[in-house]
Amino acid sequence: MTPEQIPEISGNLVRHQKEFAALSVKEAQWVNKNTKEAIGVCVAAIKKHGFLKIFKPLFTDRILTIKALDGQRTIYGAKNVFKAGIDPNFKNLGLDKPDGPTGEITPAVYEPQEEFWFSSDYLDKFFIEHQVISFCIEYPDFLSPSTFTLFPLEKNKEHFVAGVRVSYDGLRVRRYPFEGCYWTADYSPRLVVPQPLVL
Repeated sequence: MTPEQIPEISGNLVRHQKEFAALSVKEAQWVNKNTKEAIGVCVAAIKKHGFLKIFKPLFTDRILTIKALDGQRTIYGAKNVFKAGIDPNFKNLGLDKPDGPTGEITPAVYEPQEEFWFSSDYLDKFFIEHQVISFCIEYPDFLSPSTFTLFPLEKNKEHFVAGVRVSYDGLRVRRYPFEGCYWTADYSPRLVVPQPLVL
């Protein structure tokens, strides 16, 4: 922690004191008994709060729905959807195998207002490949017209990001690492998540 970060972190902790005061006796006893774990939960919440402030929700007047799916479609096999190209890493890294079935989800679309990066501290819900395919088929107008639309994905218990781009000859998709990859807001990328971002 740098000296410059101390005032911001202190301010965040003060703001969270009201929530602590609202805890029940049983909850407060747990916090006092498990201080280290409670601090970890608090710090994670502060990080997530900072991450969520970066994003502006789009299309809030629409309720988006991806229906329950059988999980048999893969991005690498969806050449009729991603006609402009598919990153070969979807096959080279063993990502060309089907997933299991999924239930219905209500995805949400966001636009970042500043530079950001992904972390498991911030996101706890991830797409399965066939859900990304369905989104691109059902909601093509919600994809970024100028740069990538980003979908956090989970496969084989690993996380990564699918970046979908609208090209003159159709959609193009690339695979990016989940952590350690910075994204800038300069070109207005969009972020799509399986459910609205909440603290």
